[in-house]
Amino acid sequence: YYHQPGQINYWLPLSDAYGDNSLWVESKPFCQDHQPLTVSCGQVARFYGNMCTHFTVPNSTPHTRITLDFRAVPGMLFENDYKLSRDKTGLQMFSDGGYYSECKYDSASKKWNVVSHEGGDRKERKGGQPEGDKEVFKGG
Repeated sequence: YYHQPGQINYWLPLSDAYGDNSLWVESKPFCQDHQPLTVSCGQVARFYGNMCTHFTVPNSTPHTRITLDFRAVPGMLFENDYKLSRDKTGLQMFSDGGYYSECKYDSASKKWNVVSHEGGDRKERKGGQPEGDKEVFKGG
């Protein structure tokens, strides 16, 4: 889908995800060893979705899967004009301030702030190297 190679995917189920009601992900690019993520509500899975193929299968479980999906590119890996991310007219589909927003962590307040790029000025709004592996983080 023409996303940047440095992009990391985060997958947060709002219900338990397992077997056929989960997301199937390969462990490393081109391995074709797809396995379903087993993730409980309140956990998040991280994987290299740009290069590791992932998909769903028809849900044969009695449970519906509800998820939130996030994509992030670490600042040092972000390419503001990644050539493969242009649409048919040549416009950039995934630019900073468009599809992506830059965030900075404020250690004093212990909060993440979104850096706005409106009108070319950088303003902060206060608020709240991928490998082929996948990880699951517990909330707490």
